[in-house]
Amino acid sequence: MRVADRYRDRAKVALKRNGLSQSALALDLGFSRDTISNFFRGRPVDRSYFQEICDRLGLDLQEIADFGAEDDCETAVFNPSFLGREADIAELERLSQQHRLIVIQAGGGVGKSTLASNFLSTHFPQKVLELPVAREARYLAPVSGFVDDWLMFDLQQQTGHNLGVSLLRLKRQLQTTPIGIWIDNLETALDEQGRLIEDCRDYVELLRTLGDPTLKSLTLVTSRVRVCEPSIAAFTHVLDGLPLSAWHTFFENRGIVIHSPTLSKLRYSYGGNAKAMEIIAGATCEDANNNLHEYMSRSGADLLKHPELKHLIESELQHLEPVAARLLARMGCYRYEEIPAVTLAGVECLLWDVPIEEHQRLITSLRNRSLLEFRDQGYSLHQVIAQAARERLKSSEDWQQAHTQAANYWQTHYTDFEGDQKVLAFAEAFYHFVAIDKFEEAASFIYSAVPNVGQSGLNQYLNGSCQSDYLLNCLKQLEGHLSPASSILCMGSKGVALYYQGEYEKAVEILQAVLDQYQSLLSGSGTLNIPDYRGDCWAWMSIAYIEMGNLAAAEDCVSKTRDSLSSDLEVKLLMSSSLLWLRLTGGCYSDCRQIIRDLQDESLLQDSDFEVSMNSPLRRLEYLGIEFPVLNIVSISVIIELFEIIESNSKKISVNEIDLLSEKLQNQKEVYKSFADFHDSSLLSVLACHFYCCVGHQDQALQEVMDLQSATESIFKNATLNFLALKSQGVLAYYSSDFAEALVIFSKCLEVVTDGQMKVYAPLIHYYLGKTHQSLFNQTQSNQHFQEAINWLTKMGATRRIEQVQRAMINPVHGLDMIW
Repeated sequence: MRVADRYRDRAKVALKRNGLSQSALALDLGFSRDTISNFFRGRPVDRSYFQEICDRLGLDLQEIADFGAEDDCETAVFNPSFLGREADIAELERLSQQHRLIVIQAGGGVGKSTLASNFLSTHFPQKVLELPVAREARYLAPVSGFVDDWLMFDLQQQTGHNLGVSLLRLKRQLQTTPIGIWIDNLETALDEQGRLIEDCRDYVELLRTLGDPTLKSLTLVTSRVRVCEPSIAAFTHVLDGLPLSAWHTFFENRGIVIHSPTLSKLRYSYGGNAKAMEIIAGATCEDANNNLHEYMSRSGADLLKHPELKHLIESELQHLEPVAARLLARMGCYRYEEIPAVTLAGVECLLWDVPIEEHQRLITSLRNRSLLEFRDQGYSLHQVIAQAARERLKSSEDWQQAHTQAANYWQTHYTDFEGDQKVLAFAEAFYHFVAIDKFEEAASFIYSAVPNVGQSGLNQYLNGSCQSDYLLNCLKQLEGHLSPASSILCMGSKGVALYYQGEYEKAVEILQAVLDQYQSLLSGSGTLNIPDYRGDCWAWMSIAYIEMGNLAAAEDCVSKTRDSLSSDLEVKLLMSSSLLWLRLTGGCYSDCRQIIRDLQDESLLQDSDFEVSMNSPLRRLEYLGIEFPVLNIVSISVIIELFEIIESNSKKISVNEIDLLSEKLQNQKEVYKSFADFHDSSLLSVLACHFYCCVGHQDQALQEVMDLQSATESIFKNATLNFLALKSQGVLAYYSSDFAEALVIFSKCLEVVTDGQMKVYAPLIHYYLGKTHQSLFNQTQSNQHFQEAINWLTKMGATRRIEQVQRAMINPVHGLDMIW
């Protein structure tokens, strides 16, 4: 039923008279926007919906409805649940100009039949012929019966004495009459390779006829399996799940309280499946008080908790041949989270008991059923299919072997991935060790060297690349499952990871617990067959204490590291690095240089380590394996030069000197990046910004700030780095003489350090605020912040820094001439 053309304007006037828009009317009635739009455009609408719209607008159905020819034929039924298919409809319209036979292929519940029905009833309102294929093979009917039925009852034609003659008569009718034909659920008649089974070869003749380019008809075939018959001229349109916007509208129309993150997660987990959307909406209304967040809380992580959802997925799997079913179950061993897909090798490694010549056939079989997806050069399962596969795998004898094969795959094929995913792929092996209760192997794997990355262990890579949360999650899974030696090692790693996340107090607490546990074990047995990690713990604790502004505690930890008399070269260098940072924070640059000279005298550092070339520290990897402490100390030697320039507030250094220092700085950053150590390379970017500002190179300073902002938005989960990026913006504003903006930014920085654990920066920010107010001639506020800086530095015991503040109060000079 549709609005007669002469009454369409009256309908629009009624809409305005009721103070409604089309969108508001759709929301009011709980209909789709398409249904309302079709009503006002004079297109066919289901009679019940037509009546409700008329009642709401105060229109007389008998007066405005067109009861002409369209009422005498089978009109389109527009479902208010039919949402989000505008792009598919447009694509089908395009394809229908070129093809007479189109296969809509997708998994169960995605919306194939709904799309085909709506499209054909809209574009062929006069007549649509249907052939519903039986859901079970034993009930498959011959094609001849359907063709004869079409000829006799729909087209009023005589049937032929055999299928060939009937198809010829059908073809003649379709060459002169535009008719829509819908063949639904063809997958029942297809084998694993998409070929029609022996008992259904007559379907081949029908489909060949319907694909003839001379016809005026359009045939839509829906199938869960891709049709792969060489003699059939069909185009396949793969139907994706509904977009998030369609899910949002669907739930909104039913009055469900929507929690956007929950809705997004559900839509992703079920791949946008339309049937799953309807089931979840119904369950939310019935069992969760129309509240989507409450539904999710009750269901938890179980995507198959609702019986209808479980049945929907099981219906997808029940027709698989046994070998394909086993492969699908084994694919459930992967997580598809940090790494959303595996390469071909990741699939084939799970076919350990299948001849290699059968591999591609089985993979194609799963792809043809839309169970195994292939996108962006990778294979994956939707989350809900993955859960069903995982449940099958757990109940099979393949659980241990599948995870073992997967772990080996990640360790040997990580190079198939790019960028950060390369090491995350390598790290995925950890998950498989844990899944089969090989906790000691999992712990050892955390410290295994990442091939082709200049790090001594996976844990160091994850910390340096700002992925400490991933490492902490791994370590949490090992708690309570390890030997004393492995437990101590993992606790130490947890402390270091917390340091990299900016959780300095927690880091100190965990590292102290490691020391206590080690001492307890030592007291009980007298000797321990485990490495002595105390020097490492004290060194890391000293760095954490520096960030917390407790320089006395940091000094004490450095002393303990020195007194431990560790023969480990890396511990000695780590201790020296801690001591250097401690002296840098206190402004004792001559002491820093002496420490570096002592290391050179002991042959712990070589002259080549200080070359400008970024490759020089890498040469020592082959025989030292301690590149990070060396690299940190080399960086500090560059930092000392830059600190002195900044604090001398000098712009008088030569262009050559600036270029040389800039080259050193950028090369050190590149070395860190070559190790994927974005944490330390970003610390150098913070220093670079201040240096470039000080020497008048604002453009380069701005570029450093932009790089930091980009990094913090994409990878950083470290409060300290986020804070330093903000501080750099303030430094740039100050040196650009935008003192008002600098005050705003430094005030934000002060809030961060006041509320957080980075107390070491409190006196520095107070000093910057004092200098900024000084530039604005706000003497009272300036002196207040200077005094706060002195108070903090007094607590820290940083005497030389106090002298710097006092000089600034007496002799105002433009420039933020203090840094650490």
